Amino acid sequence: MYLKGSKLSLKKKRRKPNVGLILFLVAGIGLLLYLNIVVVPVMNPLFVPTPTPTRDPLSYIEEADQLAAEGKYLQAVEVYQGAINANPQNIQNYLKIARLQIYTNQLEQAQVNAQNAILLDNTVSNAFALLGWAKGFQRDYLAGEVDAQKAIEL
Repeated sequence: MYLKGSKLSLKKKRRKPNVGLILFLVAGIGLLLYLNIVVVPVMNPLFVPTPTPTRDPLSYIEEADQLAAEGKYLQAVEVYQGAINANPQNIQNYLKIARLQIYTNQLEQAQVNAQNAILLDNTVSNAFALLGWAKGFQRDYLAGEVDAQKAIEL
């Protein structure tokens, strides 16, 4: 085998470097370094629950008591409902909201809240008194009288 021709060269020609590709790759690496150093440490990890500020149930009661003292019964009822949602085991919240609901002529809701207080503790005479009072305003006098008698007995 004979090699002929002047086109044959044992020296390989150097290719010209692609400056655009090199700049693009350097910019990409710089962007990744920026993200890794600056952005990632600031971000919260994924799927980790974030702490949410919760309101103390006593603050609801204090606010509702102040609103009731100022005569803002409808707003106080809403705040007492928030207190019940925050701490559903506090009987006093049910009694206070039932009393305000009777004042604002929300008799069905007052009856429900008085019954909820009785479900939590059936030895509280105020709950039976409020229940009898609500039933009396709803013209259910006999049932209201029974509840009032039960309140007197306790």
